[in-house]
Amino acid sequence: MKTWILYVGAVLLGLASSLLLGSLASYQAVLQVLVPLMKEISLFILFPVVLILYTAGSASLLRHKNASILYLSTFLWALSTTLILTFLATLIVRVIPQSLILLPTAAAEGFHITKPTFESIKSLAVSDNAFSQLILTPTHLLPVIVLAIIAGYSIKPNYEAIRPAYVVTNSFSEATLRLSKFVSLLYAFVIMVLSAQFFSMTEMTSLLAGALPLAGVYIGLTLLFVFGILPLLFSLYTGFRKGSPYQIIFRGFAALLSSFFFQSTLESTPTIIALSEQNNRTKKRVTGTAVPLYTIIGKGGSALIASSTVAIILISSQVELSFSIILLLSLFSAFISLVSSFVVKAEVVFIMLAAYMGIGNTELTIPGAIIIMLPFIQGLSALINAVIALLGTAYTSRTISIDDPAEYTQTL
Repeated sequence: MKTWILYVGAVLLGLASSLLLGSLASYQAVLQVLVPLMKEISLFILFPVVLILYTAGSASLLRHKNASILYLSTFLWALSTTLILTFLATLIVRVIPQSLILLPTAAAEGFHITKPTFESIKSLAVSDNAFSQLILTPTHLLPVIVLAIIAGYSIKPNYEAIRPAYVVTNSFSEATLRLSKFVSLLYAFVIMVLSAQFFSMTEMTSLLAGALPLAGVYIGLTLLFVFGILPLLFSLYTGFRKGSPYQIIFRGFAALLSSFFFQSTLESTPTIIALSEQNNRTKKRVTGTAVPLYTIIGKGGSALIASSTVAIILISSQVELSFSIILLLSLFSAFISLVSSFVVKAEVVFIMLAAYMGIGNTELTIPGAIIIMLPFIQGLSALINAVIALLGTAYTSRTISIDDPAEYTQTL
């Protein structure tokens, strides 16, 4: 069965269970046990998958002399899409009728976030012990990627004695890719549990129902950029000759649902890898390296939602959005998003705080409505990030290969 059918069915089961059993204390108790367990298992699978695939992919890229193309195209796609998305989104919010973006009154405690210092960022990337890189942080792939790049460089088959190590690593990567495909099917159960928890958040769902115009603005922005702007950018980057972006998005639809309910592309990385390689026919050495990179720098969706939210807060506070404010807000949101992955599942709030202070303010008071809606808007931002990763991986793979993508034989 196709993964998108499984995932849609899982979401419907989660919705049905929350409607039927959501008021039971025992049901909530089960969710409180299962949700953290599902997330921990996802991370447990993620790190070895990325380590093996990135090591093999780095070695293969070096062997085929494609490493520079991959890193340049990945960074170009991530940065350019983030800049374009944030600027257009903020500009669109400015012209939306104010009656649609008024924030509802909602009481909630303030949200506090600790900004990462240079020392904390450095400690995530560098360790005195190479093996301790794997346990420095449970929520970031940068230490694993650094270790994998070093390992991949060391097994580059540039002379005969090293070829057995390269062959073995490549075989492990094939097995790991098979594991990713199997895990992407099992994630249907995880999505059912996460969606059940999402629909059981009564305070958030009631607020969304009572603030339909505002929720509609967020959904409208998401649909516009997922099905309009990003496909257009992909077509422009590939010269309208490297496949349909809508096919790429549809064949990775399960990864979009996974990212939304995880509220991050981190845990859904194995699904994005599996669907990119199997359904979109991206090269394995590109899939295993580009997708993990996008979990760090491919945060255009987070920047888009954050800049739009700050614009909504400013408009609700009767602040006029001049072109210079829009430009500064977009630039700060875009560049801060490049390091926002250090605060997993709080990227939107982190970018909001940094961007708001970057345009000349000292502190940001986040309205209670935004705090209550955070799982919803963070989920939308993760969904857009997943689309950026899917299209970006396909773009890099098409750039490396001058041939047209192979015909689809069997979709996952």
